[in-house]
Order: sequence, then C-alpha cells, then structure tokens
Amino acid sequence: VAGPSLAMELETALWRIDLEPAAAGADGEAPGAWPDRAAWEALVASLLAAESLEWSDTDKKGRPRQRDCRPALANLRLQGWQAGRVTLQLEATIDPAGRSLRPEQLRHWLSERLGQRLALGALCREALLLQPC
Repeated sequence: VAGPSLAMELETALWRIDLEPAAAGADGEAPGAWPDRAAWEALVASLLAAESLEWSDTDKKGRPRQRDCRPALANLRLQGWQAGRVTLQLEATIDPAGRSLRPEQLRHWLSERLGQRLALGALCREALLLQPC
C-alpha cells in the first residue's frame, strides 16, 4: 500500500507488430519488391547492432527535440514472414518517466533501412513486465 504506483514498477513492454508494404504515396511511387526472410533477418540484426536510433519530434510546447531511443530497444526478432507481411516481436524497456519505443518509431527506422515505405498492420501489446521484487 505504501509502495510506488504500478506505473512506476513497469520495466518492459512486449509487442507483436505486423508490417506491410505501404500503398502508393502521393508521389505515385509503387511499393518495391517485398524482401525475403533472410533480408528481414539481416534488417532486424542491423537495427539491433545500431549504436543509436535517433528520433526527432516536438515537445508539448512545439519545440523541436531529438533523442536517442536505442537504449529502449531490448530485443527484436522476426516472428513470421510471408509475401507482403512480416511479424516482429519487440521487447522495449520503459524508463522511470514511462517512455518507451512505440511501434511507429520501429516502423520508421525499418522503412529507412529498407528504402521502402512500410505500413503498420495488426498491433498487439502482449505484456507489460514489472521490475523484479
């Protein structure tokens, strides 16, 4: 009863994320060929090996900010592959302020590395893990 709130005890979020090719953009560019399983495994490995994962956005007052989200990427693995869809399992740490990686950020970095626009498909937060006692 006298301990910290449950939100303060969160340590890790586990996500299952489906990614698909994005529809043609405003520029009319059609999606490229869907990478094979080996290419996706190499892509996941490159993200895990990255020294930093920069994210640029704005704070609540509209000021630009940049931060390195790499420390929050605990693990990423290819869970399933088929032509036109890939399923990933993301393990992301949660800092004391409650910040963690979002699936949209992961989609962005993978899209950049792949050189192809990706869209989020089904999302499922499978678990929130608490700090050990």
